[in-house]
Amino acid sequence: MDLDKEYFVNSDDNVSVITGVKKWNDDYNKLWVNEKEISEHIDAYMKNFDATVAEQKKKEEELEEPDEDGWITVAKVDKKKNVKTPAKGSEDKQKTKKGR
Repeated sequence: MDLDKEYFVNSDDNVSVITGVKKWNDDYNKLWVNEKEISEHIDAYMKNFDATVAEQKKKEEELEEPDEDGWITVAKVDKKKNVKTPAKGSEDKQKTKKGR
């Protein structure tokens, strides 16, 4: 390779090679997905999610119907228990009663 000559990566004058900060900026901007593509992806996901929720609801409704013998399948339903937290003033009163 002759070091006295200038070598060009690009032989066409109309197409330029992007380097430096401009190349970094272009690479960074290409990382972001188009809003339309994201919207389509979200719509497809939500359509699939709604279908699975509807299917689960349908299965639950089928379980609630009586079968041939008149029996109804009972499914366990989780209920949140109300946990009562003592008021701040009641804790102080309990501490003073113990100290006497």
